[in-house]
Amino acid sequence: MFRVGEFARLGQTSVKTVHHYDEIGLLRPSHVDAVTGYRYYTPAQLPRLARILTLKDLGFSLDQIGPLLQADLPTEQIEALLRVKQMELAERVRVEQERLDRVTRRLQRIEQHGSLGNYDVQVKAVPAQTVAAVLRTIEPETDAQDIGTAIGDGFRLLYETLRTHRVRPAGPSVVYWNEIHKGDEGGEILIAAPVGGALPAGIQATEIFSHVLPAVSQMATVTYHGSLLGVEDAYIALIAWIEENGYRICGPHRDVILHYAGSSDGDSVNEAQFPVTRDLPSPAGVASH
Repeated sequence: MFRVGEFARLGQTSVKTVHHYDEIGLLRPSHVDAVTGYRYYTPAQLPRLARILTLKDLGFSLDQIGPLLQADLPTEQIEALLRVKQMELAERVRVEQERLDRVTRRLQRIEQHGSLGNYDVQVKAVPAQTVAAVLRTIEPETDAQDIGTAIGDGFRLLYETLRTHRVRPAGPSVVYWNEIHKGDEGGEILIAAPVGGALPAGIQATEIFSHVLPAVSQMATVTYHGSLLGVEDAYIALIAWIEENGYRICGPHRDVILHYAGSSDGDSVNEAQFPVTRDLPSPAGVASH
């Protein structure tokens, strides 16, 4: 029989690891000296140690390894567990490859432009949101200044009406650009403020109405400073990121007004939001990697 140190050396692991496997019941010593407390292992236990280390290297947790060591475990069950682990590892590799690709693109931007730029893009889930809203129609060929005026007038009407009816907004204001670029048909802007529930009955006689902004499972977002009309650089950076990372825009975009600085537009903080989706690769594409 081997003392624990020699057994660990033969199994190419540490004494601490062997002790831990004993403590959790994965690999008990063959004999424990009643006087000294020394643990002894037999050569026949080396294959079990090797199997534990192999399964751990494959990514199985120690809790998962226990059942896999059962001598009567059907081959089909072992194969199924290995296939699940294979899928988990493949997904982890995919996620890490995407992270590596993002790092590579950032390095390329540094090399090309000398900096990372001022915009950091995040993809996040956005829940459905009940809002009080006013709708503004944008006619064809409306310029940016007139759009800004329409948004400002809409927000003034919205918040004056909410104050009159004692409705407190439940979050940052939102501009929902619903089909704003429709060529000769123009488009619509939804100017909105989140509310905690149903609107008072009296509001129904005004232009303000209740609306639910849909939930979006993947929203590409970027925070920018300044007015809604000075968003070009942020939009360009966000749209470029969407294309570079294999996404595509799949619905109307939004601007969330996180902090409104009044006449000091440069101190305002907004968040541009574009709903995105990523087309799944074809089976042939998956197989080729």
